Amino acid sequence: MKNKIENNKVNPGAIKIFEKFVDEPTIKKSMDDLVNFDWKPVWSDKRYAGDHWMTCPLIEEYNKTPHFNLFEIAPIVEEKMKCKIKNLMFYAMLPGGNIPPHRDMVGNIGLGGLRIHIPIITNSGVNFTVAGKKVIMSVGELWALDTSYTHSVSNLGNENRIHLVMDVIVNDWIIKLLPTKGIKFYLHQFHLIFLGATKFFKYLTTKEMRLTDFLGVVYSSVKLKIWKK
Repeated sequence: MKNKIENNKVNPGAIKIFEKFVDEPTIKKSMDDLVNFDWKPVWSDKRYAGDHWMTCPLIEEYNKTPHFNLFEIAPIVEEKMKCKIKNLMFYAMLPGGNIPPHRDMVGNIGLGGLRIHIPIITNSGVNFTVAGKKVIMSVGELWALDTSYTHSVSNLGNENRIHLVMDVIVNDWIIKLLPTKGIKFYLHQFHLIFLGATKFFKYLTTKEMRLTDFLGVVYSSVKLKIWKK
């Protein structure tokens, strides 16, 4: 595929893979199709960013939703991605929206998962940070995001920030697109194990962490390993 980025010095948590993964006419058509779409909050209880973080799900748990065929970009991206797509959705961060620094294991490369971003609409007021560094994503590019690194996003601009986002299962095709794993990768994985052990110990000693949260992480990890095969 053309326009692949040669990654030399990169942010380990956010890696630009392709400059022009989706062409301008397809992006424009997606913007037109999204104008009248009935968005819903990413979290039904609106725990993160309230009504400022909205979604349009296209694939959920490997199954296409009725929305999938409403957008020309969906089958185009599906065909280009030579890997299993667990979830595919539009994410919209409305002006004033903010998600504080956090990390999650959905897109942890070490567990066989990865989160992919394709910007559809963005603006200079978007502040997206990964691993403590600001990341600027341009429309049509394809970015790989390892969500096990601390990341946050806020939209201080006057325009919606809309990305096509997918959770994928890492395979040989994806591995070839990413920089070679080095000592920093393994140190990061060790750090995650340490953080997990610390949280579990905290639960055993203080009960401040819900056991269901911990078991949820374990379940997600095992599930990713199964689908990776």
